[in-house]
Amino acid sequence: GEHSHAVAFEADLPRHGLGVYLILNAYWEPLTFQLPAGRAWRRWIDTALASPADVCEWQAAPPVAATEYEAGPRSVAVLYAAD
Repeated sequence: GEHSHAVAFEADLPRHGLGVYLILNAYWEPLTFQLPAGRAWRRWIDTALASPADVCEWQAAPPVAATEYEAGPRSVAVLYAAD
């Protein structure tokens, strides 16, 4: 909407057998996003976390057990799921 401070979208990369979910939170408060169902999401990047946990190697990305993801204030989060 006109006053929105966030955007999130899912992209499929079929050649690589991956799905990516990108969250951009420009709001000054944390926001909770509903994750697309049917995939086992893993957190690759979350700029709200302290370094070195903010970026992981693909193989070491921790699973996201919930169906929602809380993005910190003014942060970017990138989740991925392997098919």
